[in-house]
Amino acid sequence: MINTYANFRDDVLPRIKRLGYNAVQIMAIQEHSYYASFGHASNNVLDGLNMFDGTDGHYFHTGSRGHHSVWDSRLFNYGSWEVLRYLLSNARWWLEEYKFDGYRFDGVTSMMYIHHGLQ
Repeated sequence: MINTYANFRDDVLPRIKRLGYNAVQIMAIQEHSYYASFGHASNNVLDGLNMFDGTDGHYFHTGSRGHHSVWDSRLFNYGSWEVLRYLLSNARWWLEEYKFDGYRFDGVTSMMYIHHGLQ
């Protein structure tokens, strides 16, 4: 089932504590139109930043460079100050709102290389 944060807080976290764990890695907690996604930028224009300003290049690379064919998602343009500000403010929100104390970055080869590490 798709769980809620309240259910996780009330039912799962106490069980984790009882079992003696002192750290939890939570993945795929963002709501996303593509259920298999682990939080990469949605390709859907109705519920994400894709085509936010009517273009495909406001937050993402334009053209085919801005699409990840295997993940069916968009690729941020990390060279853009607006993208960096958006991502850093998003990270800060999770820190302040939910008291997250660390992040795991998955798919780093896709961020670093134009070939996305697929070869």
